[in-house]
Amino acid sequence: MSDAVWKRFNTACNAFFDRKKEANSGVHEEEQANLTKKLDVIARLQQLADEGSEQLQQAVKALQAEWAAIGHVPFRKKEKIYRTYRTLCDKIYETVHREAGRRRVDNIARRAAQNGGSELQRLQRAYETKKAEIQTYETNLTFLNSKIQGRQLPRCRHRAPHSDPPQRPRNHCREDQRGTRIISLPTRGKRWVQ
Repeated sequence: MSDAVWKRFNTACNAFFDRKKEANSGVHEEEQANLTKKLDVIARLQQLADEGSEQLQQAVKALQAEWAAIGHVPFRKKEKIYRTYRTLCDKIYETVHREAGRRRVDNIARRAAQNGGSELQRLQRAYETKKAEIQTYETNLTFLNSKIQGRQLPRCRHRAPHSDPPQRPRNHCREDQRGTRIISLPTRGKRWVQ
């Protein structure tokens, strides 16, 4: 009985593996075709990286979309081909970013030349303007200090010297027994200690 079971099991296994081989033979051929397509995309990316055209970024995006549309490749070659693809894309985008930075610098220099000189001249004009403002403030402070030095400001409004403009009568300032100044506003009936 064990020989009969073994033969039956062996026949079932052979039938299973024959069907699996037939089913996978098409997949293997498809993966090889996909590998060829991906190698073609890599070759075109390498050509773009070497040439460096004006529309580099758009061309790379189109090739990346084509890469994504291609199906699976053989498992053993999958990592190697992907690393090659990724390295090329990184190299191309580094070039694109470098060129974009160079264009920005050129645009800034061109705008500076159109707006009346270099950046250094613009900064010098801004410096001279700030320097003039500081000089004006110093002059004003000197003038105010010389006016204030000659006399002392009054402590309370009702004790102000007669040379000052007339005081408003509604505010009243007095000191209590402890020397604390009290300001009373008769119109509101409130008192504040100062």
